[in-house]
Order: sequence, then structure tokens, then C-alpha cells
Amino acid sequence: DSVPFTLNGSLNPFHPARRGNIKFVINDFPLTSFTDQLKKQVDINTTHGDISVVDNLTWGNGIANRNSDVVFTDVEPLPNKTDAAMTMALLTRENGQFPFKVATQLSLKSMPTSLVTDASNAFKKLTLKAAVSPLLLTNEDFAGLIGQEYAEFEPGTILLTGKGQESLARFSKLLQAYQAIGITITGSVDSTIDAEAMKKHLEDVEFQRVEAENSRRKDALQKATEEYLAQTAEKQKSSGKGANGAEPKIPKEISRRYALIKPEKVVIDKTMLQDLAKERARVAEELFTQSLALAPERIGLDKKIVINSDQEAPGNRVLFTLGTVEKTHEK
Repeated sequence: DSVPFTLNGSLNPFHPARRGNIKFVINDFPLTSFTDQLKKQVDINTTHGDISVVDNLTWGNGIANRNSDVVFTDVEPLPNKTDAAMTMALLTRENGQFPFKVATQLSLKSMPTSLVTDASNAFKKLTLKAAVSPLLLTNEDFAGLIGQEYAEFEPGTILLTGKGQESLARFSKLLQAYQAIGITITGSVDSTIDAEAMKKHLEDVEFQRVEAENSRRKDALQKATEEYLAQTAEKQKSSGKGANGAEPKIPKEISRRYALIKPEKVVIDKTMLQDLAKERARVAEELFTQSLALAPERIGLDKKIVINSDQEAPGNRVLFTLGTVEKTHEK
């Protein structure tokens, strides 16, 4: 009763379209007054906070149009209501105000709807968007991130590609623009792309190891052979027996000792893939918090990892999930 409001309007009953309009304005009205109407329709806590409304209702030609501005102030979502929490995290301003628009059109022959109902439906549409993709509630600067919630790595490595680095930078800007949200990182690996790259790399390493070892063995065999021949010649000389012209046979034990080896077979197992996925997530987290200077509590690591086998959606990446800072920190 202590909150003032204004109400004005006009009506032209003699106009063929029978046009009219009403404007209702009220500011900082306690939200508790609407608890009964709102508690079954929207996932917000109505025990505290205020609501301000500029309600514009026009009609003509049998159609009523509502174009209104609603502002919640110091309002919180109900516990465990993720979509409502994300909606409010993205759209609440630094001053605690959560503004949104209400736009409806209705035939004058239909049952009229109240502003509370229309506002509740408008809020539910916002939460539905947040459920589909929180990025739908961000400004146009970040529209291009929809469907691109990942950062790509070079196959088989923990090195980001150029596009992967760009992706991290863009999501960093998103978090700078929306201070109440965070990112959870899920490590991912591709069972084909990454496995093949890892196998090739390890095969190259094994080949180089074998090449170096065989080179050492050849040199050692040459040296051992020369020493054996020198010792044999010295023994023959000491015994007074001259060389009989035949080349002394090299003992098999010397040949066996320095026999050339073959590369070992390289096998990429599940544990190796899992370790790569975890390490990629750790690298992304480090880049976000150190290189891009985001607060650690805004970056979470998912305990789960993804081993991808879908050829149409490569898995050599980390995946990003947006959430409130509170939910991100919990993870």
C-alpha cells in the first residue's frame, strides 16, 4: 500500500478499430506480494526482492498487444533450479537488477491474461533458451560460439591448434563479459584420430631408439671383433704357430651379444587415451587461469572424460560447459 504507481490511458470508442491504450507503472514493489501467483510458475525465490513494471497495453481491430518492461531486483533462483540460475546469472546486472521484456498478442475475444502470467511465461521462455544453450541469452558478440563449445588440439598431443587457441580466447572474453558464469572443462580424445597420431609418434620414437641402439651394437661388434682377432694373432705368435692363412672364425657368443634388434610393437591402450584426455583438460584449465587471467573458481574440471569414436565429430578437443560460478566451483 505504500508503493506509489501511475495508471493512465486513452480510448476512442468511435474509431472503427476501437483503439485504446493503458500504461501502468510501478517501481520497487515487494515481490512477496506475488508469491502465490509466481511460486507455481517460475523457479525464483519470492521471499525477498522487488519488482518494477512499465506495462504498455494497446488494443485495436480486435487485437490486444502487451509490450512491457519488467525488472526484478535482488532476486535469486530457487535451489537446484539450474536453468533459472543460469538465466539470472547471464542477465542480472551488477546493480542486482534482472530486466526482461514481456511481449504478447491476444484476440480480444479470448480470455485475457494478467501481467503476472505473461511475465512468468516470458521468464520461462528465457529459462528454456538457457536449457538449450546459455549462449542464446548472450549478446550478438558471442552468437558465433553456439555449437562451438570446444577447443581443438593437434592429433595425439596436448598442443592447441590455431582454432583451439582462438576458441579459448573467445570463451575468456565471454566470461569477462558475464562475471556470474564459469566454464567446466571436459577432457576428450578421439579413438581413431588421436590413437593413430599417438601410434605413429611412438613408432617413430621406437624406430629412432632401435636405430641408435643398432648403431651402437654395430660399433661394439666391430670393436669386439677387432679385439678378438688381435688377441688370436697374439696367441698364435706367442705359441710359435704362425697364421695358417685362414681367417679366424668369430665366436657366436660375440655375434649374439651384439645382435641387431627390431622395433617393438606399439599398442595404444585405453589408459593412454584417458591420460591424454585428462592432460588436455589440465592444459586448458592452466591457460584459462594463468595465461588468460581468469579466477580459478570460475574454471572447473569435469571428473569424467570422453573417448570419442564418432567420425563425423572429431574428439581431439576439450569440451566446454557453461554454468553458474557456484556450480562450476562445485565441480
